[in-house]
Amino acid sequence: MLTSNALNPVWETEDYLMLRKSVKDFCRDEVLNAKREGKPLVQWMDENEETPEELWQKLAGLGVFGVSLPEQYGGFEMGKIGACIVSDELGYVDPAFALAVGAHMSLASEAIALFGNDEQKERYLSDLVSAKKIGALASTEQGVGSDVASMSTMAEKVDGGWVVNGNKQFITNAEIADVMVIIAQTQKGGGNKTMAMFILDLPSDGIKGMVREEKMGLHASLTNSFAIEDVFIPDNNLMGEVGGGFKMLMNVFNRSRITLAGCCVGMMRRAIDEAWNYTWDRRVFGKRILEFPTTHEKLAEMEVLKTLVESMTFDAAWRVDRGLDVKKFGAIAKYAGSEMAFKCIDSALQLHGGQGYMKSYAVEKLFRDVRAWRIFEGTSLIQLFTVFRSDLKTRLGM
Repeated sequence: MLTSNALNPVWETEDYLMLRKSVKDFCRDEVLNAKREGKPLVQWMDENEETPEELWQKLAGLGVFGVSLPEQYGGFEMGKIGACIVSDELGYVDPAFALAVGAHMSLASEAIALFGNDEQKERYLSDLVSAKKIGALASTEQGVGSDVASMSTMAEKVDGGWVVNGNKQFITNAEIADVMVIIAQTQKGGGNKTMAMFILDLPSDGIKGMVREEKMGLHASLTNSFAIEDVFIPDNNLMGEVGGGFKMLMNVFNRSRITLAGCCVGMMRRAIDEAWNYTWDRRVFGKRILEFPTTHEKLAEMEVLKTLVESMTFDAAWRVDRGLDVKKFGAIAKYAGSEMAFKCIDSALQLHGGQGYMKSYAVEKLFRDVRAWRIFEGTSLIQLFTVFRSDLKTRLGM
């Protein structure tokens, strides 16, 4: 049972502070200050486009992959607030690793926890919590990103299960996944009324042409595209009912967008720290950059933006944990987090001057990494559209 303290925000009560300290210590010792082949680990991961398997296992040792899951599967039952704390701390040291963990934890695992039956939960969740198995979720296709209902991947009913054919694009963790939650259409032209959600065990001979996409940033988070050819999925790996796939997927996204916003908080905290440190150390015209009034304004604005995102993110997480509808609030958190994190990190880079454009400074990688947040799991425009439609329905009494 979580303790409460009326003097603190709900995400700063004792249990959550202990969780944050545990993850923060891990991130400092095992990621930020770690080295591999003589290089800082984060730099090595970025250059080699790889996250060492032992890092997954070490993080699993803390139990955080189950932070929001029931105790019976090895979880902590600390809800979406707990997941956002983990994402915040991981985002501070490496957004790419945070994104990979988020796909595993807040997409694949959470989808099964929300919509899997008891047998499916027993079969998969404990292994996902322990990182014995890595998870992914596959919905995006070529030409089908935000418009999920237009997907062409088809699942045909056969004796004992389903045969799936199609393609998926820009799927995080696909090439390292052991478990993939996959969304497919069951009737051509059926739109969002005939979609289904399945669990696919990997490896599978029917997954063909696995391509690792070359990205601007987030290099240590693997992004893959692949074809699905005559992949058989047994009936006991269908989640929920046929026709419910779209609603289930949107429910997962409404919640996972809040986890992504949590990572934005971490990226913004890192940008602010880097900006303070650089403007303190760097001198121009005989003065520290920190002494100039324009620097004060920038640093203060960055802190304001971070505090706004933090408040919106943890408010939305609080709503999730109380079973409230978070479609609108997840969109607000994702939009504000993505846009304000970009602005904050851009300001930090600007305060670094030409040095901020160099790979030897952390803000260069932050700038490359943060840009994707305004695109995936619904672009910023899609988030605004979601907020508008929610408000419109409220005003029309729908």
